[in-house]
Amino acid sequence: MPKPEKSIQHLRRVFKDNSEPRQYSDEAVRLNGRDSKYLSDETSKQLTERFKDRGSQWAKVTFRGLIDLAESEFNNHAGEITIENKALTKLSFEGDWANMPVGALLRYTAQDMQLLYTNDGKGPRALVPVDDRYSCEVQSQKPASTYHPSLTGTAKVLSCTRDAYQYSTDIYVYLEMYGMFVPIQYVTRNVQGEWTIEVVES
Repeated sequence: MPKPEKSIQHLRRVFKDNSEPRQYSDEAVRLNGRDSKYLSDETSKQLTERFKDRGSQWAKVTFRGLIDLAESEFNNHAGEITIENKALTKLSFEGDWANMPVGALLRYTAQDMQLLYTNDGKGPRALVPVDDRYSCEVQSQKPASTYHPSLTGTAKVLSCTRDAYQYSTDIYVYLEMYGMFVPIQYVTRNVQGEWTIEVVES
């Protein structure tokens, strides 16, 4: 993908639950806004995001905000500090991610190690590689200022679904000038939620 011409240092998104009827949107209570600080690594070309959520401090290394490559959660609860770490072991792409033309079907496969029972559930648990495959469609193209007046360039709207779990769809905008994916909608059978970009600092 092309090198970003600009960078975003701070991004604040607010969440709105548009589910109808409201009593069926129990899943949305786990979704909220996020106030994130970003640092781009010139060596690895990856993006580090830092934010707080539900009493925890998070640090995530992502592929341009779309895919979590590694993450650490720091939680100080009742005087005890816990740290949890996760990381992908493999990542592959299919399709024209460099240009992302409207209508294109793009895919990626993320692999991590999971503790699962072996021998069809009869054996002991062991760490085994598990592939998660995602399919994404480039739905449209809009001015980036559609999502915040201070943003420049073009935004591509991308919907992504996990192939093995098609219950939910995540919708992102790819800010071409900044080389960054930002979640804007989360859709399931019961939940219709959206994020609005409230603050952008470059």
